[in-house]
Amino acid sequence: MPAIDHLVYAVPDLDPGVEAIATLTGVEAVAGGAHPGAGTRNALLSFDDSAYLEIIAVDPEQPDHRGPRPFGVDGEGPPRLASFAVHPVDGETIESVADRILDLGFDPGPVTAMSRRRPDGVELSWRLTRAAGSPLGLANPASDGVIPFVIDWGPTPTPARSTPHVGRLVELRITHPDPAVVDVVRSLDLELSDGEVTVAGGERCLVAAIELAGGRTVELR
Repeated sequence: MPAIDHLVYAVPDLDPGVEAIATLTGVEAVAGGAHPGAGTRNALLSFDDSAYLEIIAVDPEQPDHRGPRPFGVDGEGPPRLASFAVHPVDGETIESVADRILDLGFDPGPVTAMSRRRPDGVELSWRLTRAAGSPLGLANPASDGVIPFVIDWGPTPTPARSTPHVGRLVELRITHPDPAVVDVVRSLDLELSDGEVTVAGGERCLVAAIELAGGRTVELR
């Protein structure tokens, strides 16, 4: 069972996006860094020591970036929970999880190496699946972010261990109108360390329920 690694919350502008999440949760995300070549930058909050929230937006310091940026951050649409990543556990590898998705009928794309540098100068590196011809970093663009992409941090510590704790991720609700997509996500038998993952047919939606320190639960979608 792959485990939830992080949720991707796409916003048009990072600073207002961070401010909106801080207003909702009472916790301000810290700068993660830029993604060289992808045209994006992010800010992060953790759910626990293995799962976190990534707020991602266009990086104005990469004005020469060509082509679409990941997760649709180029558009003028509202902020949304655009996608999520899983990481292998229990002896699996990124390749074996990707092969499972491929066997279920959706091409996750090749495993690609990426890196970024934190504001404190520490370089992080990882590998992830990225569908061929798609800037979205998704297992397959047809799933619109509902089928997760796969990530492996290797020897790099997950960012979940070095970012502010926003609360407990108690539920991830996943719905999609395509029964084939729903079957893939169900077949992955996704694991959430301190909550549950529910999968159903319906209008495309990702909803994260977060229990804050005071016991109040908020939703991101």
